[in-house]
Amino acid sequence: MELLVLNTNFQSVYVIDTFKSMIWTDRYKAYGDFELYLPMDSGLLDFLKEDYYLWTKDSEHCMIIEDLSIDSDVEEGNFLTVTGRSLESILERRIIWGQKTLKGNLQEEIQTLLNESIINPAIIDRKIDNFIFESSVDPKITELTVDTQFTGDNLYTVITNLCTSNNIGFKIVLNDNNQFV
Repeated sequence: MELLVLNTNFQSVYVIDTFKSMIWTDRYKAYGDFELYLPMDSGLLDFLKEDYYLWTKDSEHCMIIEDLSIDSDVEEGNFLTVTGRSLESILERRIIWGQKTLKGNLQEEIQTLLNESIINPAIIDRKIDNFIFESSVDPKITELTVDTQFTGDNLYTVITNLCTSNNIGFKIVLNDNNQFV
């Protein structure tokens, strides 16, 4: 398996094709995560940085590098452990601002939450420029409704709970235009 390291502009900066171990977990109703354990090379830290991305053609998910740690071992040498989570974890970086009542079509209400928190928020510093919403056309999704209220809740928790209570999943993927969909 090959992993592409993408910088914050989504340009490929490095290819990882040799590692001691890798755990890559995709999930249906939550963010996925990964752990990569590889021999330490001084040049690696030029390419593996927090907030860079890992992508593989073997998964539709893209992962965000969140932590790097160096383990020293006299007998086996130094190893680098890289960990992070999938793009869905971006939702944890936002809360629902003020009191919000959701009543109506579930998909449209989730889109409203995303618009107000990430896509087109009133506070411009909350905006993530490359984030877009793509509606489902599946009748099993479009027929779902919601009637609830939130104040100051974490956006990820709200969306996860709404989807879980309706037995559906959600995902955020990186498209060919480098947008979070």
